[in-house]
Amino acid sequence: MQIHPFAPTRIDEDSRILVLGSFPSVVSREVGFYYANKQNRFWKLLCAIFDENLPPLDSANITIYQDFLNRRGLVLWDIAKQCEITRSDDASLKIHAFNDIYALIQHTNIRTICLNGATAAKLFKSYQAQQACTIKNLKIHALPSTSPRNARYSLEKLAESYAPILKQI
Repeated sequence: MQIHPFAPTRIDEDSRILVLGSFPSVVSREVGFYYANKQNRFWKLLCAIFDENLPPLDSANITIYQDFLNRRGLVLWDIAKQCEITRSDDASLKIHAFNDIYALIQHTNIRTICLNGATAAKLFKSYQAQQACTIKNLKIHALPSTSPRNARYSLEKLAESYAPILKQI
């Protein structure tokens, strides 16, 4: 049984978009931050969209990445709070508890949620079905996975999907 090892990234009054994955990879759990696997294209994608360079992600650079997210109004978190997973394989993911996404964003300016990949989209749908309340004017976008396993999408195709949403603020 795995328990989500870290909190969502910092939320403040400028936060507008929540990007949700399924559960941190083994490498992310070791580093202590989101999308730390160098093969995952998440950070390359954001750098391409926002025309910015970031140093390699390691535990010493987390603050730089957090600042990058804050400047863009982005917050990262995952849907699974407690699960069984084999290494980093989303196909093996068995959810025991969801993170409370609505409680996180309820008193914020976040009104857009981006779901990174089909697993995140499926899990979020299950999470929503369990909720007694909803949040008004919430826009949900199921987007292609930035995982290296999603070889159908080049970095350019990912940018075509993500950029119109992430650059709206």
